[in-house]
Amino acid sequence: RPVATWNRYQGVRPEITHDIWGPRYRPRHIKQGDRFTIALRSRARVHWGINGWKDPRDSETRDTGLDVWTTELPVAALKAGESIQFTFYWHDSSNWEGRDFEVLISPSAG
Repeated sequence: RPVATWNRYQGVRPEITHDIWGPRYRPRHIKQGDRFTIALRSRARVHWGINGWKDPRDSETRDTGLDVWTTELPVAALKAGESIQFTFYWHDSSNWEGRDFEVLISPSAG
């Protein structure tokens, strides 16, 4: 075990409260109350809604300076059983993704 990591956490596993969705890692579920970030390889507008596209909104990605563009969707207040739907408008190619994605909210472990 790495000494610096062991010293930092004293053998206690930290609670993960932030989920990241990306082109190569697409979680189908996130825990209720977790923060949710979408990370992409180019600049995009994330068009998203909840529970079957209700109350659709747009969130622009921001450049992290690491060839990754991110946006955090404010969904921590969603309850278990609710869902997030989203797609992308790619600014560089002026095209829509052409498909929708969905993430379900699962009960928190606590």
